[in-house]
Amino acid sequence: MGVCDHTSWLSLHGEGGIQMQRTDRLTNIVTALDAPAQKWPSLILLLGHSGNASMMREILPRERKRGSRQARNAVHLQLDTETAFSDRPMLFTYGDTPKQITFDPEPAPALCHGAASMALAWSDPTPAEALNALYYRLLYPFAGVVCLFMSHAEGLDGVAERLQLWCGLWRPSTSNLAARPRLLVVCDPNDTRSSEIVYAQLMKLLNQQSDHTHNDYFSSISVFAPSSSHMKLKDRIRREADISHNGRAHHHLLLNAIHLDHFFNLACERFVSNIQEPFDFVSASRLHRPVCAAMVTHLADLLTYTKSYGELKRCVAPLVAEYLVLDYYTYEVHWKLPFPLVYLS
Repeated sequence: MGVCDHTSWLSLHGEGGIQMQRTDRLTNIVTALDAPAQKWPSLILLLGHSGNASMMREILPRERKRGSRQARNAVHLQLDTETAFSDRPMLFTYGDTPKQITFDPEPAPALCHGAASMALAWSDPTPAEALNALYYRLLYPFAGVVCLFMSHAEGLDGVAERLQLWCGLWRPSTSNLAARPRLLVVCDPNDTRSSEIVYAQLMKLLNQQSDHTHNDYFSSISVFAPSSSHMKLKDRIRREADISHNGRAHHHLLLNAIHLDHFFNLACERFVSNIQEPFDFVSASRLHRPVCAAMVTHLADLLTYTKSYGELKRCVAPLVAEYLVLDYYTYEVHWKLPFPLVYLS
């Protein structure tokens, strides 16, 4: 009988064909929230090596139910107990980033929650590609804050290498800066450098080694140095989450807890079937309300009433754009018109 891992959320396994196992961990957390439709959770992604375990334990809540060991190559999810009853609960998801990756042939049975396995329909991904894609393609769009823990052995070179890998996988699908997570690089506790010095060295290293503009992938990049900070790491993460939340609220990009769970389930289906195309929140929100099949015909009919290019530019184009924009949003989101309505005379 397999070991029950209470916090396990996502894991990869298999020989030959790689499969992803997803438990109902997120659904159970959302269901247990008080009024989940009125909760706006922040997903905090913690990435590091086994050597960072002590720092992660200082952040993560203590679960009353634990397995004797955690599944290998698994991503875990925990609700922050300190913010669980607020309207902005924090969800910590964390996993290891090992150099050598091997998958178990069979997943450990989930004894305390339901689980489903889905085969990756990609062209022969390596274990490293699959695990990195799990972090950077599946979880990245949902994260408000990404914490990248610096390894004592690898130092800044390891951080730069991981960011290079991140930026090499794909470009963000949205140009809205607020939709991207904030990156917080966490230094080793024994590192005596200030956060300003580490940040300057990291930016110099990235500029020398890469042609990528890393600010295109994150709304902000900052460094936390435990040895020189007056704040606790968890307080700093909470501040980063609040900034991310406020930015997304200003641009109407927040997901409540129910929407987060629903969209993530859809994102998992997209992830296992197609690694080339990023998850599209707009398309996913329209699955229950698809675009009219006769849309092209309707637009063509409208254009037949246009008598001049000036009328097309002045009246028809703004009218079409207006209704496309209004239909872009889900229900109860478009709180004001993007521009005044223009009607054909």
